[in-house]
Amino acid sequence: MIQIQIFLELFSLGVLLFMLLLISMYIHSYENALAESPSFTRQGIIDPLRDAIRLNSCTPTPPVKLTNYLYRPDSSTDIDSVNYFSNGKSLNATIWLHGPIEDPPNFSYRKSSNETILKVCNAMANELPELATSSLVYGMLIDADSNNATGKGGADYQVELQWDDIHKKWFKIFGEYSPLGQQKILNITNFSQMGNSITNPDHPNYIILSADLNSMGSPNNYRVAFYSGIVYDFTTQYWDFSNWVDVPPPKFYMSTSPSPIILTKGKTHSITAELKTTGDFVPKVKDFIPSSNSILDVKFNPYSSKKLYDSPQPFEITIPADAPDGQYAIPIRANIQVESLFPTAFIVGNYPFNLTSVGRITGLANLTINVREPPSFQEQFKNFWDTYGQPISIIAGGFAGGVASLFFDRLKKGNQEDEGTYTSQGVRKDHT
Repeated sequence: MIQIQIFLELFSLGVLLFMLLLISMYIHSYENALAESPSFTRQGIIDPLRDAIRLNSCTPTPPVKLTNYLYRPDSSTDIDSVNYFSNGKSLNATIWLHGPIEDPPNFSYRKSSNETILKVCNAMANELPELATSSLVYGMLIDADSNNATGKGGADYQVELQWDDIHKKWFKIFGEYSPLGQQKILNITNFSQMGNSITNPDHPNYIILSADLNSMGSPNNYRVAFYSGIVYDFTTQYWDFSNWVDVPPPKFYMSTSPSPIILTKGKTHSITAELKTTGDFVPKVKDFIPSSNSILDVKFNPYSSKKLYDSPQPFEITIPADAPDGQYAIPIRANIQVESLFPTAFIVGNYPFNLTSVGRITGLANLTINVREPPSFQEQFKNFWDTYGQPISIIAGGFAGGVASLFFDRLKKGNQEDEGTYTSQGVRKDHT
């Protein structure tokens, strides 16, 4: 009996430990699920064409905008657009370029002498001599805490794909930065060719990058910016970069006054609406594009030809007489201009000026209106009286009071005049 009792106690203890282990594993997996960064669908940045800048490291003069491609690789560093998305564990991006990328790059420029470098330092933008390529880079910067005072120039992490023309290899580097700009390499790989996983041999005009969000502590709110660059002989360099974008992406909505908007059938109405966000970001809209609707005709009709709109703007809505009653949510696409500063600390050399990046993002929001039948005569009279009834009553009451007062004054005056025509004996004076 004692042995059976000991066995049962040990069995119960084992079952208890097993249950505790399962609970612990569940809690751990639940915490890991909660620790993931926000996931979001494919987003986009439009970058202006030929907006790369030329920098000369011989003398740190202000940057010169690239208006023409001076060297063959220049177009492969001109960013057209960027698409990015996340599953909560990794941040994935595609940088679309204006020109193709050779894999591996084959730059047939002769090595520069000191005389050539001297010419570069004194050359105008349209008379640069031939140069050898030192480095070709593509990357993204992550501000994991949305704080410019931490990391290097505000960026806490960096993912960069770079071609080293000396070693004839591609290097992919994932690093972390301290507030003093010190770098800690988290991962580095090298290869002679990027292969199909990085570039497409049929359309080699894009670069694919990814960042491990778990290695960054799975931030809930962060910013990301993308860039490309090429350095010729460590003297002349070209850089293109996107604006910073927030993660998770901002949510947009259309604010109207009055709210809700109630419109009647068979008319064309003019209303005002403004694009707003749930955060501190104030959108500056280049254009509103209402989605086509099979019933309603919606047009953006701006007050003026301003380049950017950051205030309520007019929309013209035509509603057919046979439109069904009800609420309509009209999707509005807004092209939004975004400006931000790119951290010059990541550019080769020491440049004492800021570099502003300008790009465009797309905001989607619904313009909600309610459609109803035109009001009947009784409803129109009721609405009229609800609006103007009180002031009319006040005016009418004052008028009626004034007329009554005048009437009684006249009546009283007439009585007084009649009383003055009789003698004390009650005989009219005109009969004596």
